[in-house]
Parts: sequence; structure tokens; C-alpha cells
Amino acid sequence: MKNKYYFFIIGLILFTQCKKEESNDPAPVVKQLVKDLSGTYIGEGYYYIYDEKDRKIGYSNWIDTFLVARFISALDDTTYLAQKPNGTWSKTLNSEGKVTWSNSWFRDGNDWSDSHSWEIRNDSLIRTWYTKEEKPDGTSKTYDCLSICVKQ
Repeated sequence: MKNKYYFFIIGLILFTQCKKEESNDPAPVVKQLVKDLSGTYIGEGYYYIYDEKDRKIGYSNWIDTFLVARFISALDDTTYLAQKPNGTWSKTLNSEGKVTWSNSWFRDGNDWSDSHSWEIRNDSLIRTWYTKEEKPDGTSKTYDCLSICVKQ
């Protein structure tokens, strides 16, 4: 019976002398799962053509293909580059799939507006833009454009 109390007393002393182990580690960081947007996007583009009096004078469509590649920086920021397979029409998108930087280009001497939006949403690359072509004779053509490419 005495042995039983000794074990109880020794256990009680050890229990009260033990400190809770403190950790210097910061609280665990919960990282948000980010969906990988990289891949091949294929779809169709459309545009309506309007004259200088805003009359619709034409329509066109084409097959669009874009390759989207993911890059991760040292700061764990994710950036995406979307471009056509031939290397043209490229944009840099942020981790949410939105344009973060824009370039501009020229075609046949006419300035093609780069005031359009690119966004990857619901596994689709959606591009909208507006361009205006000025002619030397004072006439112009305006293009309202839309391209929707679905991730394959």
C-alpha cells in the first residue's frame, strides 16, 4: 500500500514540475489553394465592323488558340503568360487570371488599340477589345471584338 502512495506522490511531483513546452514557431500559415490556370485554351473570336457613322458593315470570326504558362517568383507570387502559339498577342496575367501589364502593337501602319481586357474565369480565357482603323481619306472602321477560349 505504501508503494502505491509513493508512486502517486512521485507522479504528482513530476507532473507539477513539468513545464508546458513553449514553441517559438509562429502560428501555422494556412495557404489558400490556388487553381492552376496554365494550359491550352481553344475557342472562337468574333468581331463586328462599323463605319464612321456607327453602321454595322461587316462581321468576322476565327479560331483562337492560346497557351498559358505559370511562373512563380521568389516571393511566391504567381504570374501567367498567355500568348498565341506563334508568339504573338501575348499578355501577362496575375494569379487571379487578370491582365496586369499591357503591350501595344501596330498592324499595317494602323494603331490597334490595346485598351482591352483579358481574364481567365471558369476555365475560359475571355478577351474583349475595341479597335479603330483611320483611313487617309477621313473614313474609319471600328471593330468591336470578343474571343472566348475554353481550357482543354
